[in-house]
Amino acid sequence: MPSVPTKTNVLDKAEQVEACLSTLKALQPRLSGLSRLLEANPFASVIVCSYNRPGFLYPLLNQLIIQTYKNYEVIIIDGSDNPLITRISEFPTNFQFFCTSLRYVMGILRNLAILVSRGEIIIFVDDDSYVAQDFVARHVALHSISYDEKVAAVQGHSVGSPHDERGNGWVRRVCTFKPNGNTLASLVTTNCSIKRSALEAVGGFNMDIRLVGDDTELGRRFKKMGYTIRNGPEVITIHRGASEAGARCEPAQRAWWVGVTTADRALTQAALKGCVAGALCIGKNLFPHFARDRALFRDNFSLILSESWKYFWQKKHWSCGTARMEHLRMTEKLFLQRVQRVTKITQQNQTRIDHRDSILGVEDIEL
Repeated sequence: MPSVPTKTNVLDKAEQVEACLSTLKALQPRLSGLSRLLEANPFASVIVCSYNRPGFLYPLLNQLIIQTYKNYEVIIIDGSDNPLITRISEFPTNFQFFCTSLRYVMGILRNLAILVSRGEIIIFVDDDSYVAQDFVARHVALHSISYDEKVAAVQGHSVGSPHDERGNGWVRRVCTFKPNGNTLASLVTTNCSIKRSALEAVGGFNMDIRLVGDDTELGRRFKKMGYTIRNGPEVITIHRGASEAGARCEPAQRAWWVGVTTADRALTQAALKGCVAGALCIGKNLFPHFARDRALFRDNFSLILSESWKYFWQKKHWSCGTARMEHLRMTEKLFLQRVQRVTKITQQNQTRIDHRDSILGVEDIEL
């Protein structure tokens, strides 16, 4: 991908953070019998993937420190140029930081995080989110309510930041996610939790999908294999819709994004409905971009073609059996938890040096 300039992350003011947390408290419905629902006390893992947004990530981690539920860990997969692992001594021992140079294949990053996690319940949240103190407790409790083994996941809701005025509230509208119904057809990893047993059964996230749609594909694969996704309006996050790090201002960057997201959507369709549906999806997604910005296609045609059509044909498994074998291999990895932790981090005055301080590189783990 063309290089993306790192922007300065602007922290919200203290009063804005308090306003967001107060909003969460007011919006979240009362969950009766919370203590009873948590009696089983299952171990939970919170997974956060981040890239060059420390100003957004740091407040989220501080909110995850003070959770009312205590039997949990936090896994941070950080692809930043200056990852927060350098400040690991500021965080409790249940926080594990891993660095990786692979920044643009979310399916692989999430599978890596699952491999190093230990939780029976895996909770995913975006790095530009605010969470309430009972965020983990609510996810765990909702899985206790959903005792059916075929309930694979709980999909939480999200709302935009109340003080964000970008685009006359456009960010707030886009970040608001409040699906209807008791069960859902797909997942959004902005705020969701998944049973480890269900991930083991279906083989984790699709590792060919790079930036968008790996969660959607997983959710629909759950449904295809007889699992259900529970709608969870009882747990809400504020999604701030950060533009930093992922901003694509230059034409080559926008062209790369068009190509990658087109291939991702096509691979999602192909995984669910077959290769012909995926191929048709490419044309369906590229045409609106072409109609809006023909100059972008004229000047970057080879890049867009390479990242969309070429990538799709390279990664699409024509045989359903081949795709299933990939998921079975990932299932084995998830079940056996075979992970090689290497390269201990050492820093001045650091006394806590153990497996939590490893640097995670893609080359260190066999997927």
